[in-house]
Amino acid sequence: MKSAAEGRQLHFASSAKGLEKDLVKAMSESAEDGKEIHSGVSVNLILLAPSKEFLVPIEEAIVCLSTVHAGRIFTIIGDETRSDIGVEIDIRLTPLSKTEEVATEVIRIVAPERLFQALPSILRAHLLSGITTELFIVEPLKNSILLNLLSPFVEECLLSSRQFENHLEEIEIIASRGAKIVDLEWIGMAAWRDQLKYIFERFGGENLPDRLESIALTAITNNDKVIPANALLFAGWLVNRLGLDVVAFGNGGYECRFPIGMKKQSIRLDLKVEKGPEHGTLVELSCEFTPRGGLRTHTVLRMNRSNSETLETLVDLGPGGASQFLRLSRPLDSGDTLEYLTRYYVIGESVTNYRAALKSGIELQNLRSNNYA
Repeated sequence: MKSAAEGRQLHFASSAKGLEKDLVKAMSESAEDGKEIHSGVSVNLILLAPSKEFLVPIEEAIVCLSTVHAGRIFTIIGDETRSDIGVEIDIRLTPLSKTEEVATEVIRIVAPERLFQALPSILRAHLLSGITTELFIVEPLKNSILLNLLSPFVEECLLSSRQFENHLEEIEIIASRGAKIVDLEWIGMAAWRDQLKYIFERFGGENLPDRLESIALTAITNNDKVIPANALLFAGWLVNRLGLDVVAFGNGGYECRFPIGMKKQSIRLDLKVEKGPEHGTLVELSCEFTPRGGLRTHTVLRMNRSNSETLETLVDLGPGGASQFLRLSRPLDSGDTLEYLTRYYVIGESVTNYRAALKSGIELQNLRSNNYA
C-alpha cells in the first residue's frame, strides 16, 4: 500500500478470468475501521497507449481524472515482451472527511498486439452499464486494430490532434464511427476563437466579412515542412465560419472564395511557420480589410501572443477618432494537456464546430501536401 497526502492507494494482482471477483475483494480489503467508502464511479474511462514508455503521462492522467472526473478507469498498454495478458488493480481513495473516502478503481491491462483481439470481451464484461464510456488516447497506437475493436462501445474520444499531425484524416475516421471527439488542441485555442468572435460582433456594423481581403496565421514549428495541427484547425475554423471555399494552393498561400453574391469574391489565406522549440504555439493572426467608403487606409485586425501568458488584440478601422481603435488583452492557457483535461470536465468546452473545422483543416493540409509532393 502506498500513502500520499491526498489519500491512499492500494495495489492488487489479478487476471483476465478472475477480474470481477478480485475487484470485489479489492474494495473489501480497502476499507479501514471507522471509515465509509463511497464509489466515485460516474463514467467508464479507457486510457490507451502503445507502450510502457508512456507510463508517466498515463499516471498523470489518472491522477487528474480521478480528481475531476472519477470513474472506473481502464489503462491499456501495448507490451510486445509479454506472451499473455496482464491485469492489475489499483484502488485510489481520496478523503472526503475524517470518516469518509471516495474510491476510484483503476484496472491496468498490458498485452502484446497479437492478443488485442481478446481485449474487447474483457472490457465489455467489466464496463459498468448505464453510464458513458469514454476513451482517452494518451498516445496513438502504431496501427488502428485496437481502435477498431473498441469503437463500438466508445461514446466519447479524447485526443490531441498534435499526435495525428501528418494524418488528421484518422481523427475523422474515429469520429465517423460515432464517437464524439474532444480534441485538447481545440480546447487550447478557445481564447483565440472567442476573441475573434467578439471582434466581429463588436464591429458588426462595419461589414467586416464582406470587406475581408487577406488572412495570415503564424505558428511555431519544430519542422518547417509541417504545419502544426492546431494552426490547420484554427484556419479550418476560419474557413468554415466565414463560409469560404478553398480552391487552390500556390506561392505559399491558399486562394479562398466567398459564396456568389458577396461583395468580395476571393481572398488569400497564408499559413506561416516560424522555427522554434515550442511546436504548435499560435503566434499571430492578421486580417486586412478593404478601406471603408472613400478612405485609403485599410482596416487591420491583429491578434498576437505577446508572451506565453497573454493574447493581445488590436483593431484599427482607419481614420475616424478613438472610437475606431480598439486594443484588448486576455490571458492564455499554459498549453498543458492536463490543464485542458481539467478545463473540459470542470468548466466545459463547446465542440459544436469542431468537425467542420477538422474537415476544412484536412482539406488545407491535402492541398498543401499535393502541391509539394
